[in-house]
Amino acid sequence: EMIGLGVAIDYMQQFSWKKIKKYEIDLFAYALKKLIDQVQIIGPADIDKQCGILSFVIDGIHAHDVAEIFSRHQVAVRAGHHCAMPLMTQLNISGTVRLSFGLYNSIEDIDRVIEVIKETKKIFIYYG
Repeated sequence: EMIGLGVAIDYMQQFSWKKIKKYEIDLFAYALKKLIDQVQIIGPADIDKQCGILSFVIDGIHAHDVAEIFSRHQVAVRAGHHCAMPLMTQLNISGTVRLSFGLYNSIEDIDRVIEVIKETKKIFIYYG
């Protein structure tokens, strides 16, 4: 574990935090533009209030079901309350699907997310 942590720290030190934040926000902006008509975004759409994390729901489909389809397509997402159950209750939703962007992500990853969202809708909305 210590060796892995050391390698990760060495890797991260070749970038400035400012560049990392800009890259993550650029990915977020691209994802927001592509997802805005596909899903219901939960949270601020203002890019200046973001940190590279985007949560969403697809009407009529439970977040865990969405995450299962993503998993079957080998796309990693998180689903659930995200330690914010009072917020989910206030929003009257059972949970969200969360995308997290980092240096290891690309525009192609986001395009893949869009493909999987379309596939998920086909399975649950058109055939469900």
